[in-house]
Amino acid sequence: MSYIFRCAFAALSILFLEQFPVHSQTCCSGGVPLSGNIGFEGAARSTLQMELSYDLNYLATLKTDSEVYEDGSRQRTTHSFLVKAGYSINQWFAIDALFSYVLQERKITFDDQI
Repeated sequence: MSYIFRCAFAALSILFLEQFPVHSQTCCSGGVPLSGNIGFEGAARSTLQMELSYDLNYLATLKTDSEVYEDGSRQRTTHSFLVKAGYSINQWFAIDALFSYVLQERKITFDDQI
């Protein structure tokens, strides 16, 4: 297939797919996705790189289909800590390490009034 035909096919596919409603689900708040944090940019020989990151994810709203429950009875807090280190041996070869720690807190309260 030619390049122009492939681009036209991809554009028409995207336009066609947007005609259907799509339902999505939010993150489960299990922490920061690790796949996007693996590896550093290429660096000069004998370069040591380090990165420390922290992510706070706070969820207090529950949704089921079109219903939204904002009664304050549910709350989930996730603290994610990432430490990434890398050492460039030369321009094409490096060693990287990724360490993560996730702390998840849940709070559910019940209304005993019936």
